[in-house]
Parts: sequence; structure tokens; C-alpha cells
Amino acid sequence: MKRIALRSNPGRGLGWLVMVAFLALLGAASALSAQECLIVKGKGSDMIGRIEAALLKGAAPPCAAWKTLEISGDALADFAKVQQAAREVDIVVALGTDAAKGVRSLKKNRKVGLMIPNGLECACCMQVISLYPDLRQVYGYLKKRTFTSLVLVYTSETAEKAFHLSMTGREMGMDVTPVAVESPLDVPTRLRKGLDKAQGVLIAIDPKFFDEEFLKLMMDEIRRSGKPVFAFLKVFLDHGADVAFTVEEADMAREVMARLKEPPENGIFEVKSFFVKTGKSAKGDWTDEKIAQ
Repeated sequence: MKRIALRSNPGRGLGWLVMVAFLALLGAASALSAQECLIVKGKGSDMIGRIEAALLKGAAPPCAAWKTLEISGDALADFAKVQQAAREVDIVVALGTDAAKGVRSLKKNRKVGLMIPNGLECACCMQVISLYPDLRQVYGYLKKRTFTSLVLVYTSETAEKAFHLSMTGREMGMDVTPVAVESPLDVPTRLRKGLDKAQGVLIAIDPKFFDEEFLKLMMDEIRRSGKPVFAFLKVFLDHGADVAFTVEEADMAREVMARLKEPPENGIFEVKSFFVKTGKSAKGDWTDEKIAQ
């Protein structure tokens, strides 16, 4: 009986090995690109809740799923919670100033910060998506409407950002004068004096201005001057601001996902599109619209 010899093909066997190795690497890459990421958020803010919802809705690699840790404001307890939760993930997104402070000390995680009024203090150790839109676009928009001199109202909590806002305005040919209003006592003195030479008022995103009594006092003084008020959060429209230049939560979430697909880079990054939102008391021909590069 003649036997049929089964000859092995070394090249073919090597091809199978290469294919198996490739599939294994592809599986590993998929696992890495579709990981769970951590959201650390401060307590009870509508804005924080909306951006969290936008992130959850837009889940995609490298953050195909999110888990959330809500911190309490107790620095020691929060530190331990964050350190423990961050061990299981590579990417941490902090929502709010307290959350950003809680994740700053993380060394092995990539960090992104959102909803931080004074983002400069965190930009050294994480990517911060600015609450402010592209300021050059904002100032350009105002210049087209013949505004060239503005008062910028802020407090010491956001002094660095106020300096940046005023300098950017001046680079754009705008006269932006910062006026620090630290307490209600400054309203009839510093603010009233600053209003004399300005065409309008910019309100910085400052935690102190979330105090309704303080804000009402400022708005009443500005209203008496007849000057329009420009803000950067929609909430100020409910308190008499004429126009708000706002970055929507969905656009911020998309910016986060886009940044996470690129190599990490600390600093402050602005969303390139924003909305012009008008208040009920807005005077003139202001209209709601979207501005984008």
C-alpha cells in the first residue's frame, strides 16, 4: 500500500501564528480603547448634572462607559474616595471646582476638568475645558455691534481669569476695564464709578455672583445706568442680563471626547462654538443664534 505523505508547510504555519497574534493584539487594543472612565463630581448643581448627562449620553472610546463618584466636600474623606476609585481607571473627569481639587493629586491618571470658573489654577496638571467660549469670537461679535468699551465685574476669586479676559479684549481693540466688586459695599462705589465711561458690562463667571442677593444688588445698579449686561451663563438671564454667550453642555461633552482621542496636553481649551442667548429684558435687536468657527 502506498502511503500518502502529509507534508507540512512552514510558511503556512507561520501565517497562522501571525494571524493569531494580530487578532490577540487587536483584541487588546479594543479593550484599551473601550475602557470605563471615572466622573468625579461636586454636590448638587444643575449645571453639573447637565454636563454629566451629556457625557453619559456621548459615551464612546476611549470612554465607552462611565462610573460616577460624588464627593461630599470633606477634603480628607474625598481624598481617600478619589484615590480608591481612580485605581480602577486611566481617565478621570472632574466636574466642578471641588472635584478638580480632589483629583489634582492623582499621578497616574489622565485628568480633564469641567465647570471650573477659575480654570487657570488647575490647568497646570490637567486639561481644562473652559466655561467661557472663544473670547476672540465674543469680542469680535460685540465689536460688530459697535461695542468697544466694557466694564468687567469680578471678585478676587477669579482675578487671574479677569486679567485674561481684559487682556484678550485689549488685543482685539476693546477697552475692557476690570472692576473688583468684592462685597455689596463695593456696588455704590467701585461699580457705579466704573459704569460712567463704559458702553456695557461683562459679568465674569464668579462663585460669589451666585449669591442672589449680591447679584440682585449689582444688577439693580447696572439697570439704573441703562447699560446692557453681558454674561457667560444662562442663569444670569433669569436675573436681568441682556445677553449670555454660553457654551452648551453637549458641545463641551463632544470637546472632551475629541480631546481624549488625542495625546494628553495640560492647559485650558475653549470650545469653538457658542450660543448667543437673549434675556426677556434685552433691549435692541439681539437674537438667539449659534456662532461657530
